[in-house]
Amino acid sequence: MTQVTPIRPQRLFGLDEIKPRLTCNYTVKGWLDRDAVSVLYGESNTGKTFLALDMALHVAAGERWHGSRVRRAPVVYVATEGGGGLGNRLAALKADSPSLTDKAHGRFRILAEAVDLFDGACGLGVRDILNEIGGLIERPGLIVIDTLSRAMGTGDENSAADMARLIRAVDEIRRATGAHIMLVHHVGKDGAKGARGSSALRAAVDTEIALTRSGEVATARATKQRDMASGGAFSYALRPVHLGVDDDGDAVSSAIVEVVKDRGPGALNAPEAPLSDRQSKGLQALDMASKRADRSLTVPTPVGTVNWATVPLWRSHWERLVPDLGNGESSRRTAFHKVKKALESKGLVEIKGDTVRRVQP
Repeated sequence: MTQVTPIRPQRLFGLDEIKPRLTCNYTVKGWLDRDAVSVLYGESNTGKTFLALDMALHVAAGERWHGSRVRRAPVVYVATEGGGGLGNRLAALKADSPSLTDKAHGRFRILAEAVDLFDGACGLGVRDILNEIGGLIERPGLIVIDTLSRAMGTGDENSAADMARLIRAVDEIRRATGAHIMLVHHVGKDGAKGARGSSALRAAVDTEIALTRSGEVATARATKQRDMASGGAFSYALRPVHLGVDDDGDAVSSAIVEVVKDRGPGALNAPEAPLSDRQSKGLQALDMASKRADRSLTVPTPVGTVNWATVPLWRSHWERLVPDLGNGESSRRTAFHKVKKALESKGLVEIKGDTVRRVQP
């Protein structure tokens, strides 16, 4: 029998050499790992930049971020839109939390330039950014790129090939610096499908943080973690901060992130927002569907029974209660989907596959 001569045996190891990794190379524990990539995305008015700035300043200051441990490190905030409104947002943080910004002093840097990580034709490319970072005394531990779409240049965020090219550029910056790279992005037309554009983005990132909004309160939730347990979440509101008056004597203000306290064990820490008429009828329709559901959907529990209904049955009852949906199947389906997701996000219904049940607050 011919013996195979091993090539580079130092790269191969066996099960007996596997040991648990007990050290955490985190930037924000439970949220961001060092030497990794994340995407923070949400709808308009969820405070994406406010939250990203809030996190970045806590990292630069070495202060806990809303209860999570932070490993202090320099931060580079890449404002691809030129940083127009960034100044007032930082001024609001300085006015409200002077001790935080004092501790972050010297460790927080802003790059307010057009950036093009796709091919460098429309702004600073990868080499340019690395040259800027190379001038720092200490390597950054966190680099925020706000926003991804403004950093794509002529690339198409809906193209898997173009998105993959952007991710390769981001990985080049990550490998050169060892920092965590956070991409601030927008949600797609269907919020249930995650961030806007090609799914290649979600496949490539290590962490995904989704921002959703209910009334005046937004919730940040880690919906993907490659090497950590996902599910971390907290709710917050944007509190106005008065900055002064303009040339016309009108008030100038910005805002800061303020956590909304938990109302009790097991409760979602966002206050209940009033239901729309369609959402209220969604609960009414679910009650009707649950009573008429097949007995196989009645699940016994230690405290009684729980009635589940099929989602199609729920939808058919809802459409009977809402007369102004029109005749188009697409518009009716979209309207129901919005109601379904809204009630699920408020914690009023639980959906598993094609079945649904009412959750009593």
